[in-house]
Amino acid sequence: MSRILTLIKVNEEHAVKITLEIKKAFVRTNQTEVSQEQLEQILFQKLQQFGYGEKMVSRYNTVTRFYQKKIPFIIIVCGTRCMGKSTLITQLADLVNISNILQTKIVSNVMSQFLPNMDLLKSKHNSNFEEQDRLKQKAPKTSEEVI
Repeated sequence: MSRILTLIKVNEEHAVKITLEIKKAFVRTNQTEVSQEQLEQILFQKLQQFGYGEKMVSRYNTVTRFYQKKIPFIIIVCGTRCMGKSTLITQLADLVNISNILQTKIVSNVMSQFLPNMDLLKSKHNSNFEEQDRLKQKAPKTSEEVI
């Protein structure tokens, strides 16, 4: 829950406090089962107590509908080599709780199935992650190999 709250721009510290207070309320009342409506009612009260208004409630509802419907979330990041595209998308995925990230090579292979001239665009591209792995494999294992 705190992750969704930070996604909708609730202060990170507040998101954790709100989540913990909701958990404590359920523990205090020995409530082990709760409906989505009950959870949201308490959450919206806590958001108001922390000074967040209807805008946050609306954002929360939008994000939860998105997750419940399992709508594909596609973000394509383009740019020149070594600009931090992979780093950016990895951090973004962590922030919005996306578990599947397709790297350039996978996307390129899928696109080549649909676009017959895609092979012309492929060139000799290796992602930075592939290059790092390749360099690690070639790196000397002992100091004697360096000399």
